Amino acid sequence: MAKADLTAQRLRELLEYLPETGAFVRRVDPRKDRPSKWKAGSISGAKNAGGYVSVQVDGVPYLAHRLAWFYQHGVWPDQIDHINGIRSDNRIANLRPATNKQNCENKRVTNSTHGQGKGISFDARRKKWKARIGHNYKVIWLGYFKDAESAAAAYALAAKKIYTHSNLA
Repeated sequence: MAKADLTAQRLRELLEYLPETGAFVRRVDPRKDRPSKWKAGSISGAKNAGGYVSVQVDGVPYLAHRLAWFYQHGVWPDQIDHINGIRSDNRIANLRPATNKQNCENKRVTNSTHGQGKGISFDARRKKWKARIGHNYKVIWLGYFKDAESAAAAYALAAKKIYTHSNLA
């Protein structure tokens, strides 16, 4: 079965989605002909190398957040954003359709040497922390700060203002 062939009805026959936890539970034993660790009632899916949960349906791997949206709404999303940035948190309340731009704006930092997050860096010449944020393909300057925590707080405030008002309303 190809990905395009999966219907919401077939998905619901095989798996139950728990919207409060984001987990998928098997409704049927996939291998009735031989013993298997994947019995009806067991949780389906595992984290992949990218931190997303992958679930097999009829032998085809799917990303759980996309399956969750399909299960709940009956349509395949173009892109899904994890609101809290945690790739394995597939609760329906944490998922929203998004454009590529919105998805990138909500991306978590992956390479932070100072541990403060994206948009924060140290200016060695001024001996201060600086903060900036990107929006609509422009960089918005937030200022210089005496410590990394203040710069991070400024970034968080700006992100809340910008991304809550510009994202999906």
